[in-house]
Amino acid sequence: SCAYPDDYFDDLSEDGDEELENIREDIREVIRAVTSPEKEFQEGGISIRILEKIVIACSSAVSSTSNTFCPESVVHTLSALAKPLFILAKDILKIGDQSIQILTLAITTLGSICQNILSTHQRHDPKHTLPIVRLVLLATSAYSPLFNSVLSYKSLPSSTLQNMELTIKVTSLALNTTLKSIMQVATLSLQIPELPAPSLGTIYDIRGAMRGPGGDGHVGCLALKRLTSESDDLMEIILGRYETVHIYNLYQEMKKNGFDGKGTTPKSRRILVGVISRLGIYGMRKNDIDLEPEEISSTLQRLVYGPLEEISTSGEEMNANEMFKVSEACFDLAACTPEICGMLFNAEADFFTGVQRLIGFGISGYSHYTQPRGWNPDLCLHWGRLRAALLTLFRSSCNPTLPGIALDAVHALNKAECEAIHSLFTSNVPSSAIFKMTVIGDDMLPSGAFVRVLGEVLDKISARMQDTSEKAVLCRGVIDAMVNAKEFVLNALMIQNHVEKEDLFLDPRPTLAEAWYLALETLIKICNEDKGVMSPILNDERILNMVCESCSVAMLLWLTQHVYQKD
Repeated sequence: SCAYPDDYFDDLSEDGDEELENIREDIREVIRAVTSPEKEFQEGGISIRILEKIVIACSSAVSSTSNTFCPESVVHTLSALAKPLFILAKDILKIGDQSIQILTLAITTLGSICQNILSTHQRHDPKHTLPIVRLVLLATSAYSPLFNSVLSYKSLPSSTLQNMELTIKVTSLALNTTLKSIMQVATLSLQIPELPAPSLGTIYDIRGAMRGPGGDGHVGCLALKRLTSESDDLMEIILGRYETVHIYNLYQEMKKNGFDGKGTTPKSRRILVGVISRLGIYGMRKNDIDLEPEEISSTLQRLVYGPLEEISTSGEEMNANEMFKVSEACFDLAACTPEICGMLFNAEADFFTGVQRLIGFGISGYSHYTQPRGWNPDLCLHWGRLRAALLTLFRSSCNPTLPGIALDAVHALNKAECEAIHSLFTSNVPSSAIFKMTVIGDDMLPSGAFVRVLGEVLDKISARMQDTSEKAVLCRGVIDAMVNAKEFVLNALMIQNHVEKEDLFLDPRPTLAEAWYLALETLIKICNEDKGVMSPILNDERILNMVCESCSVAMLLWLTQHVYQKD
């Protein structure tokens, strides 16, 4: 009753059947409920017996299939078992051989399904291949914690394994074989293509959720992401079974075929960037290679140099299409690991010129706070996306604090924005090219976003650093950036002009004020956590003045609010 109709994937641009997808999810929940124990599995218990019978049934159904795809219902059922199988993997020492046999059979069955797809997909239309491949890769994502749990047992001493070493080795070998097949299927999913229809949410899809038949997209990329994010043990197997350069070539193909940015292709591409950079960084650490621009592998160099070259070769006076390409290149860079993103802000690196141009493009847009010649609505829209790309790059570079040059760039962007706001409200200009709903509205990046970055960095330092003395050192650079920003931020907030603007105009001051006071609140909270270690900050006259002046401006804003009466 929950099987996909034969014509369900004929038109991939149509909306998915929400009722059908809900029924399928309900069945998955039933399967999970009857195979999961209330607390833990017991040898010979009802839950483990049901789980074993379902796994055996799935294995038998797959083994009886040769020239055609295995039944979609089998893959659907097997994917629903990820949670109970993970619980079983954690209880492996309590249950003994029965649990290992179930886990080995489940992993082997998943590998057999992948082999079945690889051997038969050329005889089938892509619309028939898509649903079965998507299900397998959704199962892979769900099984990633299970895979990691199985691999963790090889590091346990023999006395702990209780004579189960041989059977656990068999399970690990099965997992190695299955992972190789999974990587090949993930590659296949990106060639179908995985994302055959654009998202219905927005033209320029940053998040990239596809609501077409079969559910969300990116399943191949997300499976690779889960496998490379779970643990170093899984990363080790993937590096041994699959060359990073193959994934890079897929990234290049997706870039070449979907560079218009419409639909979900850009998001998939950026997920692959994260996978490539994680594999590359892991390989360097494994071989004790320093993370320096001249030392990174050729694949990582191409990953970084490609987008920066697009930025460096763009003209000074850009049109909308060129601005779009620059923002796309910045989003691709921001998808790399924090180590690589932080490395971009290295003044001695030969690619730093591209980073400087990128920051310059972001700053230059604020000079067009009025309605300038040559800046049409499309160009302003793509400059707004560039701001979002820069924000994403700063967030990705935070590890746990920002490099000094990145803090300087944030300061320059904040200064340019606040000066543009001040100039706009003191010039009585009736319109603005950039302070509009279409550029800083609800669906775009609001004003004050780069001020918010400073508060986010302080939050990350506070959350990740347990040593309060080290926390104080890391916070100092961010706090100095806030002190240096105080004057132009407060000047922009204190402007009392209330000029009537055109309909699409959006006042940038409320979101700027919100970002500033949230960052200030974070700073005060950190100082209160350990007043002894943070005393140099608490006693810094510049910081005390910043807090006092900010509170005074807040009072000024409250006392000068206009009261509007309804007619």
